[in-house]
Amino acid sequence: MATIPTLHSLSRKAHPTLERIKGDSLNGNAACEQSLRSIKQRLENLAKGRTRQLCHMVLILALWQRRTYQLVYGSSGSGIAETGPPPTDSVQTLPFFVLFTVPLEWQVTRPEPVSRQDVLVKPNVTVSGLVFYGRKSRVESMRCYIERNLVENGGWLDEVLWVVNTENVDDLFYLDEIIASNPLRHKLLIPEGHLGTYTYWKAWQHLERDKYYVKIDDDILWIEDGAIPKLVTHKIENPDTFVVSGNIINNPPLGFMHYRMGALHPYLPELQKPDHVTNASDFWKPSHHPFWNGPNDTVWHPMRPPPAHENVRWLRVEDEKMMWQTPAHQLTYDVWGDSYKSWAIASQMHYSLFENIEKDTLDLYKFEKPWTMHGDRIRINFMCVYANDILDNGVGHWPENRGDEDMIVLDLPNTLRRPVVILGTALASHFQYMDQPDLAKTDILSRYRSLAQDRACERLTSKT
Repeated sequence: MATIPTLHSLSRKAHPTLERIKGDSLNGNAACEQSLRSIKQRLENLAKGRTRQLCHMVLILALWQRRTYQLVYGSSGSGIAETGPPPTDSVQTLPFFVLFTVPLEWQVTRPEPVSRQDVLVKPNVTVSGLVFYGRKSRVESMRCYIERNLVENGGWLDEVLWVVNTENVDDLFYLDEIIASNPLRHKLLIPEGHLGTYTYWKAWQHLERDKYYVKIDDDILWIEDGAIPKLVTHKIENPDTFVVSGNIINNPPLGFMHYRMGALHPYLPELQKPDHVTNASDFWKPSHHPFWNGPNDTVWHPMRPPPAHENVRWLRVEDEKMMWQTPAHQLTYDVWGDSYKSWAIASQMHYSLFENIEKDTLDLYKFEKPWTMHGDRIRINFMCVYANDILDNGVGHWPENRGDEDMIVLDLPNTLRRPVVILGTALASHFQYMDQPDLAKTDILSRYRSLAQDRACERLTSKT
């Protein structure tokens, strides 16, 4: 529950209109009523993001500051009229009965998060998803988020281009299933040979002019509703920006920022294999699992290997002060080192995300002003680019010793003097880097599948 602002602070914000009411109250009720209509409109604008009842509550304060005031309940206009001179300090002397007549349900609660996908209108441009595909085990979680973002489901993706980068038969069969499910939207891109760090350009050269591309790694396991429209909108509105990256969980150096913004929580791995683990359909929720149990002096170093048993759970530590003993406390603003290599830091990030989704506290990750990288590296797990920016800059002739990430977020922006930014309101989660193989020994993948079924696939099914 959000903390209700003080009446004093709100009255200051409405101060100009309140002062006019004081003057109008001396000139008759007609002028005063006109001012009241003005303040009601002003306060309703002020109350965006809060409940409407807060606006009514502040209106009570405004009415108290005139000679003749009326307590208004709801929108019916009924109330109690009383006359008398205004107190010398109406904020401080607001009578107790005013406060106690405000119903409990008027308390300000955190509003339901409003996805900008609900308010942004897709412009007349083509938006394509660009998925570098290799693993069914990852895309099983991603798939419903992609489907939810197709134009026929209210999203912005006109098409999804699946870049094939595997020879595994099971993985290829699963991709065939995706393509067959909607061949109008899902399309194959089969490059020449297997793609690696220094040959990914072979996929980028297939972009089509005048399209906006949202590049998505195949182990992006969760995408917040509205994230893709936000990325594309920012790129369109800021054409000089070369890359708009999402605000990604497990993407150095963002973990450092998330920790200091309060988005990470104390979690430690379960030391012994449990006798029983819930099999509830929503077992992704941390609240369905016990608190961590172990020695209070436990310190888990970021590079410490996992416990020996399979499907290791990370459990919530009840004592918040033990956060200092968890791997995330060692996070640095760095794109390499432990921040990049540690399976333990990544695990703590993922379990913290599950908690924040369950508790509806995703705002802990978000920042409104875009974060400009100024030549620093950002991983290209989830980002938006404009096709012409890539095609006009020698994509078929990039240096042999420079990968696509080097070129797209470092070399080209530096040469062109164009910024790369992180959009703090566009959230997504990236599972694993090559140097974090021990993540596969946890239950994180299965939890993301549970989350997708619970929050993305089911909602998608309910629309059809």
